[in-house]
Amino acid sequence: MEFLSQMWSLLGLLTILQNVLPTQLLSLLHSLWQSLQDSLTPYSYFDVPEFLGSAAVEPNALYRHVQLYLHRSLLLSSPPPPRLTLSLPRSVAVSGGGGGHDAGAAAAAATPSVSLSPNHSVADSFDGHRAVWTHHADTLQDSLEERRSFSLRLPKRHAAAVLPAYLAHLAAAADHLERSSRARRLHTNAASPRGAAAWSSVPFCHPSTFDTLALDPELKARLLADLTAFADGSEFYRRTGRPWKRGYLLHGPPGSGKSSLIAAMANHLRYDVFDLELTRVATNADLRALLIQTTNRSLIVIEDIDCSLHLTGDRKSRRNKRRRLLHATAASDDDSSDSDSDGGDNHRSKVTLSGLLNFTDGLWSCCGEERIIVFTTNHVDGIDPALLRPGRMDVHVRLGACGAHAMRELVGRYVGVEDHEMLDAAECCVRGSAEMTPAEVGEVLLRSRDDPDAAVTELAVELKARQSAAADELQWEDSAAELSDESPRKKGLGWEGKLQATSLFCMATMGGGDVCTMADERDDGTGTAASMAATRLAELCAMIDDHAAAGTMSEKRVATICAMIEECNDDVEEASRRRSSRRRSGRWRRRVGGTSSTRCYRQIGRISSGGFGVVVKAEHRDTGQTVAMKTLFRRRRSADDDAADLLREASFMAACRGNPYLVGLHGVARNPRTKQYSLVMEYVGPSLSAALAEHVERHGGEGYAEATVRRIMRQLLTGAAAMHERRIIHRDIKANNILVGGDGDVVKICDFGLAMSTAEAAAPYRRVGTDGYMAPEVLLGMPDYDGRVDTWSLGCVMAKLLSGEAPFRGEGTSDQLYQIFDMLGVPGNKTREAFKSKSELLAYEVRRWRALRRPQPEQEAHGWLPELFPEKLLSRDGFDVLRGLLTFDPGERLTAAAALRHRWFAGADADESGVAALLRNTASIVAGAVISAGAFVGTWMIPWCDCRTAGTEA
Repeated sequence: MEFLSQMWSLLGLLTILQNVLPTQLLSLLHSLWQSLQDSLTPYSYFDVPEFLGSAAVEPNALYRHVQLYLHRSLLLSSPPPPRLTLSLPRSVAVSGGGGGHDAGAAAAAATPSVSLSPNHSVADSFDGHRAVWTHHADTLQDSLEERRSFSLRLPKRHAAAVLPAYLAHLAAAADHLERSSRARRLHTNAASPRGAAAWSSVPFCHPSTFDTLALDPELKARLLADLTAFADGSEFYRRTGRPWKRGYLLHGPPGSGKSSLIAAMANHLRYDVFDLELTRVATNADLRALLIQTTNRSLIVIEDIDCSLHLTGDRKSRRNKRRRLLHATAASDDDSSDSDSDGGDNHRSKVTLSGLLNFTDGLWSCCGEERIIVFTTNHVDGIDPALLRPGRMDVHVRLGACGAHAMRELVGRYVGVEDHEMLDAAECCVRGSAEMTPAEVGEVLLRSRDDPDAAVTELAVELKARQSAAADELQWEDSAAELSDESPRKKGLGWEGKLQATSLFCMATMGGGDVCTMADERDDGTGTAASMAATRLAELCAMIDDHAAAGTMSEKRVATICAMIEECNDDVEEASRRRSSRRRSGRWRRRVGGTSSTRCYRQIGRISSGGFGVVVKAEHRDTGQTVAMKTLFRRRRSADDDAADLLREASFMAACRGNPYLVGLHGVARNPRTKQYSLVMEYVGPSLSAALAEHVERHGGEGYAEATVRRIMRQLLTGAAAMHERRIIHRDIKANNILVGGDGDVVKICDFGLAMSTAEAAAPYRRVGTDGYMAPEVLLGMPDYDGRVDTWSLGCVMAKLLSGEAPFRGEGTSDQLYQIFDMLGVPGNKTREAFKSKSELLAYEVRRWRALRRPQPEQEAHGWLPELFPEKLLSRDGFDVLRGLLTFDPGERLTAAAALRHRWFAGADADESGVAALLRNTASIVAGAVISAGAFVGTWMIPWCDCRTAGTEA
């Protein structure tokens, strides 16, 4: 009792002191008391208020993190705290009685939330340390408002070291919990022509996940890795100064799973989805307003981007008259129309290409974080290339027909069958030529899902029918204008004729004028056959370029051009006979399905690859004939340009058809899935470069004997002369582009990818080729040159054959010129004047060379060429040819025809063919050059150029 009496006395004294002492003194005493407590306690305390600032109106993000973190800790703690608070918002409880997907979303959101009751504590452990959280809720005096906060207690000795790591752990855990538990929404923009642009939304409950997608496992793994890296890339994007966004382009036929993939991406990342309908957006300003309203952690989807707006209409409307006519012709052929014509709708969306580019990659693209922009299209060729470059569309995913793996996955998921006889038959059809999208496979299985045997059988029957239909595409349709008996393709139809008949179908009327008879006015018999072929070739190249520029390179157009390519080398009489026959029949012959299919061939292995494409060795499935097939890599530009490049190369090869020293063209083949085209050429053998390397290694660094070199050069110059007669410049002759064939008794020039025709009205004179074989006029960028750039390259080849190594191996234009000066001497004033506009540049390079080399007069006049090729290595006549080919002044340089008339070629070749020995010596090279067969080029164009589903060829 005495103790209680003392306590009451002390409390009374404190009450009197509070009323008597000034407030400032009381505050000081309280502060001293707190300091005394803090110095004596072994703990440190940290307060986390709900709001910040003196007015307490700014939310504290850390408070939200602690709240979410403790929600998880309270559920996992054992034993749980003595008092918890359970809550369920009334709006969620009321909406829980809905149906459908809304009901599912409500059920997911209707889980009661658990929180720590006010003035109670819960313990947590981190890295071996005990942390105690206490929830405070204080009611303000004379107010109903509560001020809530959390306080954290940590051991004082370790607080400074533990706190930063603990808070980072807390924030990461809270962020993960918020992402996984947040209710996500599917938004769409409402049509509001008079009001402000706005979004409306519904709960997003799409069931698609990456586990349910029928995708190739490798593609699925790549997508998941890319999405995960993006979601975890906050620090990376901040460090590199890039907006935290990523662009995906999903393209493929309808039913290939583009929408399901979008839903799976959203579910994997727990993002909201904003489905933007561009046709409902009135102006670029409205587009920006909608973008501002999107949230972080969202997918912004624009489906069927090629149909939403004519994004390239303004560009095409400014083209010249001829290209507009060509575009109109293609529209007639392809049953399409240009909705950007002058009489179009006045109420159409006025969103422009620049507005959309700003939306995806401009300043407005950074008003938010962690967002993915997804475009979908059925026809990627219809999209402006400016929209598809890296930084806008970073990942290109091609979704196509089901492969074997995807089909088995769908069958297992729909009807629970993993092993079935008919399933094996269906897989054989898929691996052949049958194509079905995942949606089509799912629909077939859905019809008989209660009877697995019937479902699998029905699927196999459907795939077999499609395989037969694909095979029928290779047959000619019945036509009144069937091939006549005297047609070259009917006479002794051997392998080449058969391949041409299946790969190059004849012309269809082009509409808007008979463009097919473009050389009729020159068929009066004047001029040589070669000049006629050159004229037809130039006009054909111009047509290809015009269609590529106008974006009208459709499948039908390519097939028409292929037929014209087939006739490019006909003589005047034969061309006239064919046209007369077509006029009598009233229509052109045509074949169903266009060019031949790559499915006609079985790939044996890769021969070579370069910066522009790959060449594979293949075998015709029916005839067994071995061919070489060249496919261009898909570059980030229009597919029309890629097709045009390949068709130009086919045109040059066809114009030289029949020459034994130039690689022959069989036809053009089309991959029906990737829509890529391939050149089908005769298979020759290993490259001359590989043969020479093997010879040099076997003979201690020595090149070929003069007789062998003379035999090779005679064939190469004959092939070059045939090209130049038709006004074709190869521009990339080198040892790698020369093949050794037959029994080693023939060499052939290949790879016309950089060739040009000097007969073209706007001939593309550019600095192209390989530096070590490039003529001086090309190195210096002369605006025009002729076939003598090829004879310079042949001179380089001749020097390499004799010495075993290339004569010029400079790095860059200047270094290459200096090596030429070293070898040949300095060009004189007369030679420099021949270079016209480049004469001053050439004079400057000569001065620099003199300053660097400080040459002797003899070296400056003649160079090292005579010393490198003494008479014991190369006869005087042979040296004359070499020096004539390697002449700096193109006007003084030997042409191919002039070189062949030199007396060096008058002598007979050696009895034993040195070229035949090449092939024997390179047997090991041939074996190593052909690698194991794989899919055609383009199956994986990584990084993220072109991803495809299982079973998709390239």
